Amino acid sequence: MALKLFRANQKLKESEEKFMKAFHFTPTPMAIHDFSNRNVFVDCNKAFESIIGYSKDEIIGKTALELGLYVNLEERNEFLNILKEQGFVRNFRNTLKTKAGKELIRYLSLSQMTISNKEHIFSVQTESPIEFFDK
Repeated sequence: MALKLFRANQKLKESEEKFMKAFHFTPTPMAIHDFSNRNVFVDCNKAFESIIGYSKDEIIGKTALELGLYVNLEERNEFLNILKEQGFVRNFRNTLKTKAGKELIRYLSLSQMTISNKEHIFSVQTESPIEFFDK
């Protein structure tokens, strides 16, 4: 029994390590938000930092609203409603404002996920719509 538990823990650690490496080293901007706590950022990758112009230290613990990332709050409300209804959002076209004030058109994909028994949102931003193959 102890050996099975040890192996299960090893597999879990390996899975977490794979996810974190993929998350942090991909050139696609990604972030994780705490859905149960006003959608504050709990993690982001370098690509996300680069695209919005804020450092990770400036991002973590803040919301996108607090950082002023939204140009149009109605877009935010719309994709949050879709997320609540479906549990995910795919290729939502929105306008993002960087720290420097530059406006960027991005395609936002969101998915709900559970981390440590708390609801989180995994977000991905792309320059153009991406094709999903699970339809």
